[in-house]
Parts: sequence; structure tokens; C-alpha cells
Amino acid sequence: MAGWLVVTMFVTGCSAERSTTSGTGSDTSTRADTADTTGGGTTADGTAADDTTGTSAVDTTTGSTSVDTSTADTTNPVDTTRSTDVSKPTSPSNTPGSSSTTAPPTVDTFVNVVPAGPCALTPPVPMGEVAWVQDGQLRAVADGASPTCLLDGVSGSSPISWSSDAARVLVDPSTSATAKGTRSTGFDPSNGSVSLSAPTGTATIGIDPATHRLMRHGSDGAVTDISFLTTTDEAIYHPGGKRIVAVGTDATGAYGIWLSSNLGQGPKQILSVADPTTPVTHLTFSSDGRSLYFIHGFVHQLIVSDLTLLEIGQKDRQEDHLVESKLENATAWTIGPCDASGTVLMASTILGQPTDVRTLAGSPFAGASVTLQPVGWLSGYRLVLAARATGCDGPADLWVWSTVDGFHQVASNVLAPSVRIPRGDYVDVPDVIVQQAPG
Repeated sequence: MAGWLVVTMFVTGCSAERSTTSGTGSDTSTRADTADTTGGGTTADGTAADDTTGTSAVDTTTGSTSVDTSTADTTNPVDTTRSTDVSKPTSPSNTPGSSSTTAPPTVDTFVNVVPAGPCALTPPVPMGEVAWVQDGQLRAVADGASPTCLLDGVSGSSPISWSSDAARVLVDPSTSATAKGTRSTGFDPSNGSVSLSAPTGTATIGIDPATHRLMRHGSDGAVTDISFLTTTDEAIYHPGGKRIVAVGTDATGAYGIWLSSNLGQGPKQILSVADPTTPVTHLTFSSDGRSLYFIHGFVHQLIVSDLTLLEIGQKDRQEDHLVESKLENATAWTIGPCDASGTVLMASTILGQPTDVRTLAGSPFAGASVTLQPVGWLSGYRLVLAARATGCDGPADLWVWSTVDGFHQVASNVLAPSVRIPRGDYVDVPDVIVQQAPG
């Protein structure tokens, strides 16, 4: 038994103020759980990423938060040639910029083409596919290909999401599907908090809307209350599948972001928020799993290894609809109201400072009376956008922007747009999280 030495980042309003707090946490001894033998998931610290749990430990000699990862994760090995250097994070300028792309916007010839052949949930395309629901079908199109039907009998009334390996789809909160068929998640169709486990989505987690407890539904149908907070507002899996991050309030009234095992064991607070009246929302991990992005008033980036907090957005701009690339260093979000006066900003390694898509050269949205939302990222820093005549829900036209050929429309009047793309190489939560010295 060991007590956590919790190392947190303290947020006052939305400006970072670093501090260290210590205290005791829950028992970190191992609880046995049966692994899912029907689906993938790597093991590390005794944990099958999708369906079991492991041990956590505290490095009491360094006074730093420690997570035992004694067995390597081999499902998604890290590319050691990756150029990402989290020891020297860079935050793009907060001044929206513009791009030199001058290609005129185009409409693909297959925008209204009905897919030929039977529906089949084929293996994902490594470079990514734009997906949507139309005429009761979940359809997708890859670059240079014609649209295909992945799944029939889909209403499109709920957002579509994909597992990290893009082989499983959550067609609504109550149902997931793979090439082998569909199955119930055990959650109600109205529960918008449901998310798939990582990396293969064999389990699901969601928040009970009545009690705000964090519930887990395993692939074997078992339902477990894995709550480690008194009130849970949002929760997602780390890409490696062995950890969960959650926003909420603990028994002492502290509000912020916590990190736990994938069964809610060994929780520790990694971000403290002094102003809970402005909620933390839109939790999402960077492609490599090193950073957690979220909105607290505006977009922030928390580098997990040393708890460096970066301000990516700006306050008082109504920032919303945050999406992060699963392959590269790229982020997009909305600013302003959900009408023609709002827009989408995107920032990436190749763009640098946040760029307004309405101001890009050749943008079909310059001065257009449409609402815009980012859908997701394809490979090569290509952003998928949803454009609607009004509002942020309902049928949309889908566009793809790239630095190579500007804007082109790929679908019209569709529901539940998404990007289907396998996540790239990632790293797990480090063994020791060391607090950054105050700057």
C-alpha cells in the first residue's frame, strides 16, 4: 500500500499558476479482472488495454507521481525516429493567420454518387477516410477513391466515433460495430458521454446522467461502477488504453482533471481548476498521447510528462468543438457563435499560428452565410470541415482542405460526419511525472 504524492497544475480562472500538493490516495494494490479474449489490447503493468486493470505505484524517493509500466506495450510501438520533442514545447501564436494556398475550391465528381455493391466494414485506410451517414448508410470515401458503404441501417441521429485502430465504430451510444457484426454497449441511446476503450474499443465507459457516476460496460456484458470522483463530468481513455482521464469534483470539493487506471484505480489529480463555474470540456489526446488538450474558457494543452500547461487559444472568443489529429501535430476548433459570424481556427506544425479557414486564399467560406465546424484530420494535415446553412446540427456539406490543393467538397447534405483513421504511434503515460519548475 502506498499513498500518492500528487503533482498538479493549478489553474486560476484560465491562467496557469503552478503549485505542488501532496496527500494520500486510494489503495494501489492489484484487482484481478478477466481479459477479453475476443479482441485485441496490449498488456502493460498487468493491464490489458481494453478490458483489464493493473497496478500503480508511487516513487517515494523522488516525490513524483509514478505509474508502473513494467511490461512494454507492443500493439502500437513507438517510432523512435519521431521528431516530436516534448521537452521543448512550442505554442503557436494566438493571432489568426492565413495561408498561401491559391487553388480554387472544387466539388468532387462523386459527391452525390450512391456506393455500388453491398455494405461491408472494410479495414481502415491508413491515410484516413471521410465518413458520414446518408440514406441509412454509413459511408466513407478515401482520397482518390469512390464512396463505399460500410454499414447499413444507421440513422445518423447521433455523432459517429471510432476506436483508436478505426476497426470499431460507435454508431450511437447504445451500439458499436465491427466487421464481425454489431453489439450493444449497454448504455442508453440518449447518453452522449459514451466513449470506446482503447485501442480496439472492446469496452465502453459513460457517465450515468442521474448520478454522475462513471460506469464501465465490458465486452462480457459486465457493468462496473469505476467512479473515483464524487461527480464526473467527462471521461476518455488514453490512446494506450491503460489509463482514463476524467473531469469532475472529488469528495473534498476539488475540481479539475484526474488520471487513473482503466478501471478507476489509483486516481490522482493532474490539473486543479479554481473556477469550476467555467467547466473543463472537450478532452482529447494528441496523436502521440503525450499531451492532453481541453477547453477551459479557451483551448489549453497539458503536456503529461512534466505537467507543462500551454495556452493555445484566447479567452472571450467562445471557443468550442475542439478536434485533434490522430496522426500529426494538428488542432482545430471553433470561435464565435454557431452562425455565419463564427469560424474555424486550425494550428499545426506546417501552419504554425492559428489560421482562420475563412481567410485562406481561395476559401469558399469567405463572406459565406454558413456555419462551420471542424470534423477531424486526415493524414498530411488535411482538415475535414462541415458547413451548414444554419446551426451546428443536422445535414451538412463536407469539405477537405489541404495545403496542396486547397478546398474540395466531398459530400453534400449528410449526417453524422466523422473521420475514420487509425491512430499513429503513441507513448503511454510516463513512469514518473515530474513537476515543471515554476517559470
